[in-house]
This record gives sequence, structure tokens and C-alpha cells, in this order.
Amino acid sequence: MADIRQDPLWAQYMQETGWNVSKVSGNYAYWKRLPFYGTRFRIPRFSFPNDPSLITIALEEIDALAKKHRALFIKITPNILLDDPYSMPIDQLLLKQGYKKDFATNTISKTSVINLRLNEKTLSKNLHLKTRQHIKRAKKNGVEVYESNDIDLCYSLYTETSRRHGFRGESYHAIRTRYKLFQKEKRVLLLFASVRDKPVATLLLLGDRKKHTVFSNVAGTSDTQRNMKANHLLLWKSILLAKKRGYHRFDFDGIEDKRFRNHKLWENATFFKNGFGGDELTFLGSYIKSYHPILTLFFALVSKR
Repeated sequence: MADIRQDPLWAQYMQETGWNVSKVSGNYAYWKRLPFYGTRFRIPRFSFPNDPSLITIALEEIDALAKKHRALFIKITPNILLDDPYSMPIDQLLLKQGYKKDFATNTISKTSVINLRLNEKTLSKNLHLKTRQHIKRAKKNGVEVYESNDIDLCYSLYTETSRRHGFRGESYHAIRTRYKLFQKEKRVLLLFASVRDKPVATLLLLGDRKKHTVFSNVAGTSDTQRNMKANHLLLWKSILLAKKRGYHRFDFDGIEDKRFRNHKLWENATFFKNGFGGDELTFLGSYIKSYHPILTLFFALVSKR
């Protein structure tokens, strides 16, 4: 299953925001030099070959690349679902090659996906009752949804949300760069919800290059008038617009995974997303390998917790 983080345009975005990009076994690897010594690597949604012998070769190629650039550690997230028959063999091979399970991961290991090939009536029927009620309430409250290219306004609403919920948001440079790159390829949807001409919510969507999947990427709501339920109508209209534009899937790009303790922070957002009736997909998870003895000991201790 294709993922936006293994898209050539995403690789270009990573380069423009300070990361180096390499190709290993047909996948993009992102690495950055650390201030004093070495580098850190991450390979999101790495697609392994089905042949176990080729998997071993792929891991050897990753090792060689990491050592070439003096990696202190590398994080890899296999692009394979937990219920896939190959998930356990890959898990065992990674552990055998010195990787440890990353139990403190912030990586997206579970998501919810809506099938946009369904007709609008079925999509509406799949909404949870409360969600349907909130959408009706937003319409009654006079909420309007519209498209715009105002990435500055999007970022302003996003930072309001990050301050309110106490998480560290992305930089303006990162979000604007990502938006501009995908906008040039006409693979972006930027929508807002307003009440009495005052913007109160935003949602930025990025589409893959084959126009199969659109990913929810940046969202934000105003500190005021949140009881208008504007974000419910905004998301519903975004789903319908993505369907109209020809996308086959709407990926929420992350919901809470109870295997990981720090995913508890995603609980409220997950409750909101699940109201739209998508199918849950659980990935194998993330793995870390250290190339420094102290870090190796640290990750070994953390993996036992």
C-alpha cells in the first residue's frame, strides 16, 4: 500500500527542509547530521520484498548506508499490516539483525481509511449517529466550507490548536514548503470552515501521485466557536470533495494505537475520526537499531519496558 512519505514529492520536501535523501532497496531513506557527531536515519513505510532472502539483502543494504554516513541510530517502519502473513517473519528478521521494537514511537502505526468508491448515500450511512447530528448542527449554525490557497491562515489555525492541546507543532517553513510543492502538482486540497465569514477550522489534504489516496495532513480549529461543530462539516465536505476529484481512498493518516503508551495523546482525535466510519488498519510498528554502544544499551532497556 503506497504511503505519502515514500513519494518523490515528499522526498523533495524533506530535502528542502534540511534532510538528506538516499535510495535503498527502492525506498527513500531520510538522514540528518547531528551537531557533534554522526547522523540519524529514518525510513518510513519501508516496502520489503516478499522473498525472505531478499529481505536479508535489503537489511544489509540499509546497514551499509547507515555505516557509510556514520549513523548513530536508524528507525525503520515497515510498510506491512500486522495481519499480513509476512509481518511475523519480517519482525523476526529485524530482531535477528539487531533491531529493537520502538515502544515509545510517535510514528503512525495505525490509521483509518474510508473507501471513496462507495456512493455518497452509503458514505453518509456509515457515519456514526453523533457525527451525523454534529454535521446537521453545523449546517444549522450557518457554517460554510470553502477552498482557498491561504496557507498562512491554515498555519494560524493549526498553531492555535497546538497551543490549546499542548503539543509541539510543525514549523511554518515545513508546512508552507510541503503545501507549495504539492500545489504545483495539483495534489493538494486546502479547505476552511467559517461562521459569519470568520474562519474557524482548516484541513490540508495531500494526494498521492497516482491519485488513489488522499491523506489528511494538517488540521486546526479556532479557540473560539468550537461548539459550532464546524470541524465535523469541514471533514465531511472534504471527504466528498476528494471523492469528486477522483480519489479512491481517504486516509486519516493516524489514529491511536493502544500498543504504544504515548499514543494516548491521540485519543480525542481518534474518537473524532472514527465517527466517519472508516476501516482501521494496523501496521507492524517501528524498529530502531543503534550503531553506538551506549545507545544500543539504552534502546535495549527501553524495549523491555
